[in-house]
Amino acid sequence: MANGINILIPIIAVVIALVIAVPVACKLAVAKKVKQDAEKIGTAEEKARNIIDEALKTAETKKREALLEAKEESLKTKNELEKETRERRSELQKYEKRMLAKEESVDRKANAMERREAEYSAKETELKKKEKKVDELHDQGVQELERISGLTSEQAKDYLLKSVEDEVKIDTAKLYKELESKAKEDAAKKAKEYVVTAIQKCAVDHVAESTISVVQLPSDEMKGRIIGREGRNIRTLETLTGVDLIIDDTPEAVVLSGFDPIRREVARIALEKLIVDGRIHPARIEEMVEKSTKEVDNVIKQEGERASFETHVHGLHPELIRLLGRLKYRTSYGQNVLQHSIEVAHIAGLMAGELGADVTLAKRAGLLHDIGKAVDHEVEGSHITIGGDIAKKYKENDKVINAIMAHHGDIEPKTIEACLIQAADGISAARPGARRENLESYIKRLETLEEIANSFKGVERSFAIQAGREVRIMVKSDAVNDDETILMAKEIVKKIENEMEYPGQIIKLSAYDKPASLGVTITKRGNAQVMAGQSMRYDLTVANTSNVPLESFFWHDKIPYDVARPTTLTTGTYSARLNYRVLYKTNYNTSYQVLASNLLTGNNYSFSLNAIPMQAGEVVTDIYFDFGKVPVGFQSVVNPTLSVMVNGNAVNGYQMVNRADVGGKYQGTWQTATASWVTIIRRLWNTPTLPKTGY
Repeated sequence: MANGINILIPIIAVVIALVIAVPVACKLAVAKKVKQDAEKIGTAEEKARNIIDEALKTAETKKREALLEAKEESLKTKNELEKETRERRSELQKYEKRMLAKEESVDRKANAMERREAEYSAKETELKKKEKKVDELHDQGVQELERISGLTSEQAKDYLLKSVEDEVKIDTAKLYKELESKAKEDAAKKAKEYVVTAIQKCAVDHVAESTISVVQLPSDEMKGRIIGREGRNIRTLETLTGVDLIIDDTPEAVVLSGFDPIRREVARIALEKLIVDGRIHPARIEEMVEKSTKEVDNVIKQEGERASFETHVHGLHPELIRLLGRLKYRTSYGQNVLQHSIEVAHIAGLMAGELGADVTLAKRAGLLHDIGKAVDHEVEGSHITIGGDIAKKYKENDKVINAIMAHHGDIEPKTIEACLIQAADGISAARPGARRENLESYIKRLETLEEIANSFKGVERSFAIQAGREVRIMVKSDAVNDDETILMAKEIVKKIENEMEYPGQIIKLSAYDKPASLGVTITKRGNAQVMAGQSMRYDLTVANTSNVPLESFFWHDKIPYDVARPTTLTTGTYSARLNYRVLYKTNYNTSYQVLASNLLTGNNYSFSLNAIPMQAGEVVTDIYFDFGKVPVGFQSVVNPTLSVMVNGNAVNGYQMVNRADVGGKYQGTWQTATASWVTIIRRLWNTPTLPKTGY
């Protein structure tokens, strides 16, 4: 027990000690911590104060630096402004000095002008006095002359007129003669030009048709095979085709004879096929004749379509096309009727265009005017009546029907186109070379006319022209004078009337020292390619290459206004000193309007075509230079140019064709020439290559 108490007492003592010691220790620790925190706070406050002081010092430094920089910049700006102000002041002073100098110069010039004006006034007064004195002296001179001659001024004039009356009598008669014939020439001038132009453009050589065809054989043995056993083959062929086969001694040839060219053509083709095939017997002949008939029918259709296409006559009934094709195998006086019909259509169309008539109607009537000849051997009546009935059957225009029935004067023509068909038919049938029967007599007539003219003394050369309707004679100027040519013309007319089968009339007889050689040239160049939406320029050259002067000389440019718009024109300069004018047309006004007149050929003028007052959508389509009469050797020196703007929406690869022409007239004869330039329009210079698809 005692031991347990003894052990407990120390423990209690320890506990008590701990109870007392722990609070004391805690208090001491707290006190130490408070002291340490107080020390730390004091240190932080001191650091904060130091940071603030440092920041204030730094801010003050930055402020001083900024102020210094601002002052420097302000000083610099001030210096620059002062420098610029000094320069401006210097320039103003110089300008003021120049203005003062100019004012002084103007004043000096004004003073000089006043002095000159005063001098001119004095001279004018002096000239008036002299003019008055000259008039007085003139009057005195006239009075003195009248006194000396004993005649008044009017009496002197009458005397002079009477004294030269005999000398000018022949010239006066010649003048009356020219004036008398001028009315006839002027009235028929345009008609002759239209007819001659139509003949020149449409005249082609015609091969005379025959009534036989010749088939070449590979050998004479083939003749026996064609004849056949007991003549069966040849009889079969003649029966099926209606053509006579002539087999004679002609080596390696068989002659087919027949008046029906279609049957003869069928026989020729069938025989050639049989010769190539080698199997010649009645059954094979019948087969080949049938094939040849179909082939000829196809040719007839193709020829009818060709004629329609060539003459631009469309919308014909298929049966009319077939009948036109049949005319290929129809002849009239040795002239192929289909070629004659095509020629009449072209001639009638050209003359209708010149006269302002219906070109389409004229061509259609001209192509169909002899359509009755396709079946005139099958149907009773004249080819005129048959042709009119056919045209009515296939619902042709009444004007076309009238032209067909009136082309030989059987009925009265109702339209100008019907009259043109009459004229075109006569031209095509009567011109040299159209009909073989007339060719020999035509040549003989021309030779006789020239022989009659050459038989007269003083005639150097003569030419029968216009199908023998005119004789142009060149006389030796040293042997025959102008007065004697009138008498010579009358004598030639009289001799022609007496010796030839028809009366002649000398329309014009001119004396030349040498034959006139007519010629004009024009060239035109531009870009080979041009981008759509860009501009390009054409250069032109023109010249009179004749050995005689030309009247009504012109050059003309037709602008492709569907893809290009003209912008600028320069006139160029020319070798002779002349006055000329420039005219233009638009798509809204087809009559020429004057762009400029009284221009000098020595000056190169430039005109903006965009400046011409025009409506919306109106563009210039034609440029026309009118020079009047030009001498020998007249040509452009500085080339005229025309600039155009290509439409931006033009199709890639489109070929833009620009045409220009030039012309001049000598003694009523026109000489013209044409030049064209083709430009390809591109939208891309390098067309991209499409990828291959494998197909």
